[in-house]
Amino acid sequence: MMTPCICSKAVETKVKGESMKIALGSDHGGYDLKMLIAAHLKERGIEYRDYGCDDKSSCDYPIYGRAAAEAVAGRLHDRNRYIHNSQ
Repeated sequence: MMTPCICSKAVETKVKGESMKIALGSDHGGYDLKMLIAAHLKERGIEYRDYGCDDKSSCDYPIYGRAAAEAVAGRLHDRNRYIHNSQ
């Protein structure tokens, strides 16, 4: 079993003095870690949106990775965090 990896920089909480908005995403292998990160962000009052996946059912990671990346490219969010279990 592979350990899920976070394919991005460490979570920061400010951009130019304003609160950061974060897009989260994962495949089924990174779901548990994504949920831990979401709880961490919520606990600290950091705004985020979860772009999926919604459970541990097998899924194709590019669908959710692209959704989170497009949210950042479209300036809906400042950063994205995508967690997956690649093998």
